[in-house]
Amino acid sequence: MPTGAATPCSRAGMRKLTVVGAALRGTDEGSAFKGLAAGSRREEGHWAYSSGLKEYPDRTPTLLLAESPIDAISAHLLRYQGEPVRVVSTDGAGALPAREIVEAREKGWAIRGAFDHDPAGERLYWQLTQACRDADVGRERPRGKDWNEDLRDQDRAYTRRRERDHEHDHSR
Repeated sequence: MPTGAATPCSRAGMRKLTVVGAALRGTDEGSAFKGLAAGSRREEGHWAYSSGLKEYPDRTPTLLLAESPIDAISAHLLRYQGEPVRVVSTDGAGALPAREIVEAREKGWAIRGAFDHDPAGERLYWQLTQACRDADVGRERPRGKDWNEDLRDQDRAYTRRRERDHEHDHSR
């Protein structure tokens, strides 16, 4: 039986949280399934969370946009852990979160597109640069296809190092 994960999507805006749908992703090995739950209203909200905004008031926050909730979390862990950040998923190559972008621009935040390393990710980044011509906009590009793949690769490399170190310690 296929398995998956559902992530609630909230109405756009950095203060008010109203669930307007759920992003779905298959979790079986090799599953490519991604989509929105029935009744979800993509145009009304995006999956998002904030981290470090109160802990680091002296640093300029970043609005970090990614194509899926899992890529948003992965990009945050790999590049922005310990930084003030608002992390938002576009739920695929859908619409950019206009309210989030306007609010970040008004506050003088940095805006980063952490989109997939593919033509759809490049199109989303181009759309972002067009929407934010007068803002501090940049591109975070994963090494692999997407940020979750990079995080899994990092985890596998860490596990291999630990296993080698463990074997080395026991061979003495």
